[in-house]
Amino acid sequence: MANCLHDRGELSAAEDLQRDTIARLRAILGRLPSRHAHRSGNLAIVMRAMGREEDAVLLQRQIADALARRSLDESHPSIVALLNWTLVDGELEPQPT
Repeated sequence: MANCLHDRGELSAAEDLQRDTIARLRAILGRLPSRHAHRSGNLAIVMRAMGREEDAVLLQRQIADALARRSLDESHPSIVALLNWTLVDGELEPQPT
């Protein structure tokens, strides 16, 4: 949904939804798993589109560094998308426990 809002130019709404989603994931999962790190990457893209380049680049670098610490190299699709400022789609579905 946040990506659709971004594409429609509703950047403030996209940012709010991205931040809310990230906060909820962290509250439930503790730290943000690498499979959900692209949500933070999408937030950086929204921030960049809003003209907040410096903050966006800082967040982008923090995410890439965090993914690298999880043994993902720069050829991993999540990192490639992040470094190319490409929005990544993803579904949030409950997983069986």
